Amino acid sequence: MGSTVDTPTFSATPTAATPEPVSATPPPKFAYKQCPPVDPMFYCAWASDVQLAFMEREWTDYLIPPDGNDKDEKFIADARTALNARVFLSQAIPFQYRAGMEH
Repeated sequence: MGSTVDTPTFSATPTAATPEPVSATPPPKFAYKQCPPVDPMFYCAWASDVQLAFMEREWTDYLIPPDGNDKDEKFIADARTALNARVFLSQAIPFQYRAGMEH
């Protein structure tokens, strides 16, 4: 009794469209994984670190309030980025120092 080997047959035309692989970009790696905790005695150093963390994420416009004097450039805030920036910052500030951050 001889054994038979099934050989696959290939069609020259595909039967279904093969989707292109989706290249998901990995999330960026940041030096500041979280906002550094605030220490009122060292506010200037903390503010500098926060500014660096915001610059790293390209959120500087969300940190510095618009002064209204620059008529040529209008900043249009993205609601999702504004929320992310506020949460990132508020995690570093203890409750006793959060007066005025309600809005």
